[in-house]
Amino acid sequence: MIPLSSMEGEIQADNRLYELAYHITPDLEEAAVKAKMSEVESVVTQNGGVVVLSRDPRRMHLSYPIAHKHYAFFGVLDFQGNPEGITAIDSQMKLHEGILRYMVLKKPEEGKEIRSLGDRLRKARSVAPTHQKTADEGRKVAKPAATPVEQEKMTKELEDVLGKI
Repeated sequence: MIPLSSMEGEIQADNRLYELAYHITPDLEEAAVKAKMSEVESVVTQNGGVVVLSRDPRRMHLSYPIAHKHYAFFGVLDFQGNPEGITAIDSQMKLHEGILRYMVLKKPEEGKEIRSLGDRLRKARSVAPTHQKTADEGRKVAKPAATPVEQEKMTKELEDVLGKI
């Protein structure tokens, strides 16, 4: 992540915070990917946006192929801009070769909690177990042994069966 200073442009009060996520074709070399990232940043600044945060693109596997590519470099850019500039950014991003796909999102206002790219969903795990075992659970209960009368009856039945064979 590369935080950029706000000295690159004036942040106005009517500007909103946006996020631009993009996929760069995996056929490019590392230096060309950095150059493509700076081109995307320049598109934003040319249309009145101020780059607040830029994350370096990283190579990742795509969930489904885009333009017959199974991998792409994924980059994210946070910027402040006015809503009118978003349409200009959108039209210029469509013309860039090497950009497989992109999306501009309006980020929520301050105070609303959202997950950022790469953050994992963290569930609070309870300390107490969800199920308490009863006294009989977890213990193997042995069957009672057969009484002498039952044993005699079983041997007779067994002899009858074997005798018929």
